[in-house]
Amino acid sequence: MLRQQDLEQLQSNLASQKTLWTMMLLAPFIYLAIGYFLGPVWQDRSWGGEWLLPAMRLSLVVLALANVLVCRYVRARVLRGHPGRLVKRICAKLEKSAGDTLHPAACLYQAVLVFCLGLAESIALFGVALFVFGDSLVYLFLFANFSAVVIIYFRPRMVDLISIAAHLDAGKTKYNDEHVE
Repeated sequence: MLRQQDLEQLQSNLASQKTLWTMMLLAPFIYLAIGYFLGPVWQDRSWGGEWLLPAMRLSLVVLALANVLVCRYVRARVLRGHPGRLVKRICAKLEKSAGDTLHPAACLYQAVLVFCLGLAESIALFGVALFVFGDSLVYLFLFANFSAVVIIYFRPRMVDLISIAAHLDAGKTKYNDEHVE
């Protein structure tokens, strides 16, 4: 059972995570604005012949879908109480920089949030890469909007944060029970 003090600290940490999420949500729209304003100015962008753009487009669509699946898998593992090595490494760096301001559950959740939002933002960058190599503004728009939808899907939620805290609390209780006997 979580104490009131823990819940207040989690609520405070969630507010900072929502700020991070909001900034990441703005990034795809910044990429859209850049493409919209640079498109008419930059005319000669046809590189690689007829086969390059369709092949790049297809491979980046597959990679974007793979990013979503990886995000979903990593987030599900953390919510079940089984963070991987990469998430633990990110969490260790966050603990160093944040000190005592982050609850241990918030640290894990922020680590998975940074990981997932980074992968989600990369989807918009795939659209920018296609645009730079000569594809139309439509594909930049599609990739940027898909990125925004993925970022919205992986938004920070208090329920997830409490779930991670409960798993951590249960792990401590289990550890203490094993060592008392």
